[in-house]
Amino acid sequence: MEVISRSQDRLSPEYSEMLFKRHLQGALVRSGASLIMGLFAIIAFYIASIKSHHLAGVGFSILFLILINPPTLWILKKIKSKLVYRYFSLLINLVEIIGYTGIIYFLGGIEATYLTPIYAALITYVGTVSPRSFPFIVAALCALAFSSMVTLEYLGYLPHQSVVFDFRTPLATQMIYVSVVMGLLFVTAYISAYTASTLKRTRNKLHRKNIELQAAVRTMSREITERKRAEEALRESEAKYRRVSDNSPAVLYQFMMTPDGAFSFPYVSDVVVAIMGIPPEDVMKDASKLLGMVHPEDQEMFREGLMKSAESLEPFPLTFRCMKDGEVIWIEARGTPTPLTDGGMLWDGFLLDITERKQMEEEFLKAKKLESLGVLAGGIAHDFNNLMTSVVGNISLAKMKLKPGSEAFKNLVEAEKASIRTKELTARLITFSKGGGPIKETVSIGELVKDFVGSSLKDSDISCRFSIPDDISPVEVDEEQMKQAIHNIVTNAQEAMAGQGTINVSCENADIGEKDTLTLKDGKYVKISIEDQGPGIPDEDLIRIFDPYFSTKEMGTQKGMGLGLAVSDSIVKKHDGLITVKSELRTGTTFSIYLPASEKEIVEVAPVKKPIPEKPVTHGEKILVMDDEEVVRNVSNSLLTYLGYKVEVAVEGVEAIEMYGKAMESGKPYDLVILDLTNKVGMGGVETIKRLLEIDPDVRAIVATGYSNDPIMSNFREHGFRGALPKPFTLDQLKTALYDAIAGE
Repeated sequence: MEVISRSQDRLSPEYSEMLFKRHLQGALVRSGASLIMGLFAIIAFYIASIKSHHLAGVGFSILFLILINPPTLWILKKIKSKLVYRYFSLLINLVEIIGYTGIIYFLGGIEATYLTPIYAALITYVGTVSPRSFPFIVAALCALAFSSMVTLEYLGYLPHQSVVFDFRTPLATQMIYVSVVMGLLFVTAYISAYTASTLKRTRNKLHRKNIELQAAVRTMSREITERKRAEEALRESEAKYRRVSDNSPAVLYQFMMTPDGAFSFPYVSDVVVAIMGIPPEDVMKDASKLLGMVHPEDQEMFREGLMKSAESLEPFPLTFRCMKDGEVIWIEARGTPTPLTDGGMLWDGFLLDITERKQMEEEFLKAKKLESLGVLAGGIAHDFNNLMTSVVGNISLAKMKLKPGSEAFKNLVEAEKASIRTKELTARLITFSKGGGPIKETVSIGELVKDFVGSSLKDSDISCRFSIPDDISPVEVDEEQMKQAIHNIVTNAQEAMAGQGTINVSCENADIGEKDTLTLKDGKYVKISIEDQGPGIPDEDLIRIFDPYFSTKEMGTQKGMGLGLAVSDSIVKKHDGLITVKSELRTGTTFSIYLPASEKEIVEVAPVKKPIPEKPVTHGEKILVMDDEEVVRNVSNSLLTYLGYKVEVAVEGVEAIEMYGKAMESGKPYDLVILDLTNKVGMGGVETIKRLLEIDPDVRAIVATGYSNDPIMSNFREHGFRGALPKPFTLDQLKTALYDAIAGE
């Protein structure tokens, strides 16, 4: 260990003055460099590359670097010890490192790696004026400061001062950046120390020529070793970059535009084969092979985006379509421009296949559109059924006043039939809406498909070929809704075939897994395929066939309404299934319905036919009718009065509950309550019956609604009702409901 005496440690006045001048020069250089960095930050802020908080942080860091000069110079002037002078100089270097690290942090942190040469400049300066070990100490402090800043930023202890909005540096890349910076800092320290040492040896080479020669040999040996290590590190870095590039889901590229407007790809990653189907060497040889795939309708937008980026020198985000093997794929492209010295432009960026995301977005928008239309359709159907209740009820009353067999009576019978048929249209609308939830039963779908298709082709010249094995899994479906769904598809096929040919219908068990592209949950399904021999569906129509009110047929009462396939799609989706379609022009179209297979056993239940009473079961019973529609209240009052009942009406549930309570208190309770399921102005039927059961557990109530497919109508007893009455209803249907509720058990 070297021991320095007090006399040796003391600075001479001349040496002290020389050292002070060096530090003064260093302070001036530091201040000048800081001001240049500040000017750089102001320009970056002016062109909107950084934000105000970046500029403020850089400003404080620069102010800090300038303000440390006066006190440190004053202290250095007072120091007389070499050892103290050295370590105080090292402390000044540490303070400088903190200031420079602050500038790097506020200009982007890991994004501002390009600013780390200011560390190297500091190390170089230290190497020329300090002992040989000091550049390495300063390099270590610089590396520690930079890596600490990156680590704290990555862990979230320091907020990320992002300059590039979409800049997302993976951890591995950050580690590479930090490693490269640290390596370069120590290389700089080494070179600085070596340079200073060489200068010192040069001054003494007359006295130590042999020693200098030996030192040079050793130094060259170390340089070769370091160079080999640097080359190996470079190869490893390139290999890491190659792995990142090849494993990325995006195509990494360099795209160049020459001053005369010609395009080329200096670099394209291998992923281009998977996304675009073109080898990278072909793209780099001929850019038109990739650019030519841009959809004709998007080429102008693509070129305008490039030109705008070249003029503004801002990164471009572009989303456009490409044609790959005759199919449209969606590409998202991003690129950062760099001007070239010859006047050209170079973009570094990536291409990403976003076709699946676009399809999901389109499905979402379609679902929202269907949801809105469904709500509208359900509301229209409900209100229409209420109005038709008045029409059908008044027709029934008018018939009672006419002699059977008369012309007027016959006209009313036909009008009643036509009015009742409106239920079919409203049922389709309600099924299309949210209100048409399926009432499922476990069934053998094979036999049902035969029945449904057979009834749809009744009185038609089209033949049908079935392929339905015996081991088809059972499914849980609403038979009426599924009949409607299959009927619509078969009717569509029948019209496409112009009444001639053969429809092939098949059923099979299907296992859906992760490898399948269908938007279904993994599991077991039953696939129903309906194949026609029609002319096929053009591609531009194929993507819209399930849209409500889309039709290529002439408008009319029986066809061209555009609801058939939309209703089928809605029904199948409510059964947690999916409809797909494949079509080939001049060959035909195949619709495939996927329904979840069920593990439940099929239970056969024999239907029970209820008798219709010839006369109403009445002894002057008192009935309360609750409905928010005045026309329904009026016609219900008239029909029930005609049948011999005493009738009172209420608009909504709270009023009905008050009337029921007062009637019980008076000793003249109601014998029956008819409650509307939904109510626009107040409490509806379900909540009302709950309150009435609290008042009178023996209350007799019938639920009535224009939502004929509502599950409550099939499970009315579970909610406390004695019967269900779908609107519109005839006099006979009203009689049956009254019989079940009053006289039935």
